[in-house]
Amino acid sequence: MSATILTIEDNPDNLALMVYILEAFDFRVETATDGHKGLETASRVNPDLILCDIQMPEMDGYQVIRHLKDDTRLAHIPVIAVTAFAMEADSQKIKRAGFDGYITKPIEPEDFVEQIRTFLPSAKVRNQESSFVAPASVEQNKKTVLVVDDQPVNLELATSLLEHYGYRVLRAQGMKKARMILRDGVPDLILSDVCMDDGNGYDFIRVVKAEPALQDVPFIFLTSTAICETERAKGLALGADKFLFRPMEPQQLLREVEQCMNRNGPRQ
Repeated sequence: MSATILTIEDNPDNLALMVYILEAFDFRVETATDGHKGLETASRVNPDLILCDIQMPEMDGYQVIRHLKDDTRLAHIPVIAVTAFAMEADSQKIKRAGFDGYITKPIEPEDFVEQIRTFLPSAKVRNQESSFVAPASVEQNKKTVLVVDDQPVNLELATSLLEHYGYRVLRAQGMKKARMILRDGVPDLILSDVCMDDGNGYDFIRVVKAEPALQDVPFIFLTSTAICETERAKGLALGADKFLFRPMEPQQLLREVEQCMNRNGPRQ
């Protein structure tokens, strides 16, 4: 059974990033957006590890850790502080408060899981690692994915998933940057948002499909705003292989990417 990790965080972008990474590594994730809900969830699920933001309204991380350590049912659970403060005085305060460790913001997706593994029960780590196997096609042939999005958190989410499975990821924050990257080479797949600050994905795919060298590159739209069948039909009519809606489970996104790489299945 995979380890259960409770993440207490009031910032939705930070919470989404941590959940995305943890689920990509097959952890079971519980979430809470404030300290009170965090304590309630901890009592209900008895997690293997708790990640707790420090700066939260009403009940901050220091209050949360005091309640956890005073509860005999929960005091054994390792608790890691997640904080934007990394000065020596802050780290000492965090340790004195009873936290088992801390991770600084902004979170580095490449290091995040390694930072928390040492605080997990060894049996849970072994089980979790053994269930996380990259697809054979990726192991045998490292491919390049261009990820295009104007939101940094979405770029981080996609990168953390794809790089772990062996893909080389090129990140473009917007269409202008994406077009510059494409001048230097042809990726194996393009994963693009639809609505961006410097234009829309429909204009971008028109540019891509107009270039002979890029016409056959698989193209996936992934959006949380253009979420209706009319938009999907428009994207597919312009040449996209898939038009996907957020939120999407990490493993499902990976399967969609793999399917496009292998050119299997109908466009959807």
